[in-house]
Amino acid sequence: IFLISFRKKEFFSLIYFMMGDLGETRMSLISASVIIAAAGSLFLFYKSRFLNALAAGKTLSRQLGCDWKKESLIALIAASVVTGAAVSVSGTIGFIGLMAPHIARKFTGSDARFLLPVSASTGAILLMLSDLAAKNLLFPQEIPVGVVTAMLGAPFFLW
Repeated sequence: IFLISFRKKEFFSLIYFMMGDLGETRMSLISASVIIAAAGSLFLFYKSRFLNALAAGKTLSRQLGCDWKKESLIALIAASVVTGAAVSVSGTIGFIGLMAPHIARKFTGSDARFLLPVSASTGAILLMLSDLAAKNLLFPQEIPVGVVTAMLGAPFFLW
């Protein structure tokens, strides 16, 4: 009932947003999102030593002097803020955040100091290539970029 209460144009905008779309965003929203995501990313990079300890497991991170519960909660909140900033602009574009770290880990290993910036760059490149494909696959029609990333992501994880 909620969805059918929209006018046709609003309905299709909402559907595209839910499938992940980069075409309908306002610059003011993008600016705010970039500032929030950059601040959160810098904070996570600052915490990379603790992220490495958390990745080692609960027991080993405690032996390294890391308060596992506190640091994992801080990392979860920071990652949620960064994710929320990105999703608020583009909608849910699936698989980018799952594929990029796996690809980046092949090049950098699992050290968060290197993995975080390379994952972000890999995700940006994947998103740009997916958006390019979304704009050109069915030209002159444009499909939501989330559809393209889903077509890439499903075989990626089956492989």
